[in-house]
Amino acid sequence: MMSLLESFDTVSHSEQLLLRLETASAELSKKQGLKEEKAWLEAATQRLATARQGVGDLLTRALRLP
Repeated sequence: MMSLLESFDTVSHSEQLLLRLETASAELSKKQGLKEEKAWLEAATQRLATARQGVGDLLTRALRLP
């Protein structure tokens, strides 16, 4: 089971990771071939984006907790 701090860090880092995945996907799309790499990168991006749906201002609200 994750602690509250570990959970906060995971949600916080997931936002940064999503941006990095999107950037990597955009860069990889400029290259020819690499079909499998593009597919798994797109799948990872979609999975993380789906998991982050509904997060909204969760981190801001969590910071206000005692």
